[in-house]
Amino acid sequence: PRVLETGHARRDKIDYEQHGVKRGGIFGFEVPCSWGAAFNGVYWKEALLYFQTRYDEEQKPRRIIIPRSRVTGWRGSWKKWLIELGYTQHWTTIYPIFPNETSFSTNKLMVGEHIGHVTEEMRRN
Repeated sequence: PRVLETGHARRDKIDYEQHGVKRGGIFGFEVPCSWGAAFNGVYWKEALLYFQTRYDEEQKPRRIIIPRSRVTGWRGSWKKWLIELGYTQHWTTIYPIFPNETSFSTNKLMVGEHIGHVTEEMRRN
């Protein structure tokens, strides 16, 4: 089954070991990471060409429907276009599993388009 982190259901933490993935291992996920990901140059070049095509088409949008995904309604979003590209090309992103969900990237949570305000719980996580 296709897994879409942008679906309408609330996101829960994945119990990796229940799915046979041990700490220190890796797993493949269908939704590409837009926060701190390092893309292979071949794929990033393809993504940039796709972004330009989709940007140029915004005046006469082409509908790409991803079942049960909220990105279908987004307009002019590079993250939407990255998800579309990954979905249509069947790309998989490889993620490492480190203790305490540590990763190679860092993120800064800021108030903006998708975050109305930052709570104390958000700051701790």
